[in-house]
Amino acid sequence: MTGRSPPDTGTLLTSFVADQMRPWQDASFDIVDLNDRLKRLNTSPSIGLFQATDDTVSLLDKPADVFVYPSYVSRFHCYLRLLIETFRAFPTRRDMLIAVDIQDEAPDHEGLPVFSFQKLAGQRNLLLPDVDLIALDYLGAAPQDHRAYADKTPVATFCGSTTGGGHITADAVCGARFPRLRAARFFADRPEVDFRLTSVVQCDPDADALMRAEGFGTGPLDWDFTYRGKFALSLDGNGAACSRPAIILKSNCVLMKYRSNCLLHYSSGLIDGRNMLDITSEEQVIAIVREERRSPGLYAPIAAAGSHFAENVLCKGAALNYTGALLKAYADRVR
Repeated sequence: MTGRSPPDTGTLLTSFVADQMRPWQDASFDIVDLNDRLKRLNTSPSIGLFQATDDTVSLLDKPADVFVYPSYVSRFHCYLRLLIETFRAFPTRRDMLIAVDIQDEAPDHEGLPVFSFQKLAGQRNLLLPDVDLIALDYLGAAPQDHRAYADKTPVATFCGSTTGGGHITADAVCGARFPRLRAARFFADRPEVDFRLTSVVQCDPDADALMRAEGFGTGPLDWDFTYRGKFALSLDGNGAACSRPAIILKSNCVLMKYRSNCLLHYSSGLIDGRNMLDITSEEQVIAIVREERRSPGLYAPIAAAGSHFAENVLCKGAALNYTGALLKAYADRVR
């Protein structure tokens, strides 16, 4: 655990913008050519095109023959709301066409500066605040943790679905070939960890039957299950886990986040031993919980630093400041 003071919020947000613009630092786009190429993406069901003019923003209609899932429509409107609020707060006085790919695992788009809310390390998409953060009103609507760290049980908890393995077959179940099932089996009957796969999804019937026979798929649990423990685990599902790590950060628990190549806009601000714990193995989780049991309060500073990070970096004001700075940096690449 480090004793270094965390950087201030403004410095962090500036560094997040620099992270996103680094792959584009030498890029320059002709506005007519760029807009023509972006408009061609409007045939994709997962890409929304937003036209910004001064401090107004509109979502462009899609061709009549393009079917868009209702969940995608909801995400488009989340980003319309974000962009409207951002441009009201930080008007650019420039016309701007913005393409946002709202699918969970959005790919890069042939050298085009497309926005998304998560990406793999090495991809070039420009990350906006994630859709779950917006939907949770920047954690204002997140379930509240009223239990102080000292009053929590020294255990690590997880509850979630069987995502993260693609479409799951019976062979995948037998071999535990996806992280959440592997972890669930490792932690079974371990007193240090309460790990629940509460929803069985994305699997064929044989795989579903095998996992239910093993005791998984018992139904959802509320956040009180998580908040009773001093530590809360986050493992990626379909792409990056979005709402879970953010809610844990705001709580009085320590975020134990399994190492991941999936990035959110604030990922570089999560520092192992400062405001979260970087997990690389199940054995490490057991060891950390045992340390806390031997020395109660040992990890309390990390829980407090996580809460401070959430309150200052994942709040609405920070999200709008970050988005405004990112859009200005994007606009500066377009002539």
